[in-house]
Amino acid sequence: MSNNIFLEAEDLLKELKKGKITVVDVRSFWKYAKGHIPKALWFYIIDLTQQEKGIPSKPKEVEELAKVLGKNGISREDRIVIAYDKISAAAATYLFWYLEYLGQEEVKLLKGGMEVWEFKGYPLEQGIVKAVQKEYKPNLRKEIRASLEDVLRVVENKEEALLIDIRTLDEFLGKIKTTPKPGKIPGALLMDPELFLNALYGDEKALNEIVKILQSSNKRVISYCSTGERASLAWFVLNKMLRYGNVKLYPESFYEYSIYEGNKIETGLNAEPKKKDKKEYCG
Repeated sequence: MSNNIFLEAEDLLKELKKGKITVVDVRSFWKYAKGHIPKALWFYIIDLTQQEKGIPSKPKEVEELAKVLGKNGISREDRIVIAYDKISAAAATYLFWYLEYLGQEEVKLLKGGMEVWEFKGYPLEQGIVKAVQKEYKPNLRKEIRASLEDVLRVVENKEEALLIDIRTLDEFLGKIKTTPKPGKIPGALLMDPELFLNALYGDEKALNEIVKILQSSNKRVISYCSTGERASLAWFVLNKMLRYGNVKLYPESFYEYSIYEGNKIETGLNAEPKKKDKKEYCG
């Protein structure tokens, strides 16, 4: 497992005293305002999407992403540490993915999240830190992003890849609707978001279970969910923690896929995992 993607709480405390690190907090605003790591900036992950246009899963254009990050006091050269809790962990891995996609030189997650920071009794401050605007100059890493076209080539058997669906069983089966149409992408494998969340927090049993599920596949992996956040948990654990070499995130996810009339969708029994595998895969 790679250790250069997490920063221990005690090491962050030392770095803060040197003043050469930027902490970005992705928890809810009220939690941030009530108590955050000194000088931490608050960041709303939805600002990176086209939510205002009614497309919550689609990232803004690169130039707009750069403007949002710069406005929030982040430059590509900054040493970034992302603070989060279990509720906002997917937002943390999603911001990590966005920053890596845009070429961030150094970005890490606070190991154990704010739960560890607070448990150790490390300092907190209240209120809001006003960001000083910076210029963000992207250097795209396109190889970590999958597009709708990439997914369709897999569905049409024109390319080989394992599609993993990081949602709940009810979403997967189409019993509940969290996207324009219910259901799942044909051939996708359902994996429990909680499995990846637990793995992110250092649960060895969860990490071993993920390896067990995927050990028989040597295909490249494309992760998706409804709008990208939960899928980023899988991308982070597979790519950064378990060092799987060819893992991509489809950020637009099933929200975009289900918009188009011609795209094949499976629901109900057609989407249900095989009985012998259901215990391993269900969310």
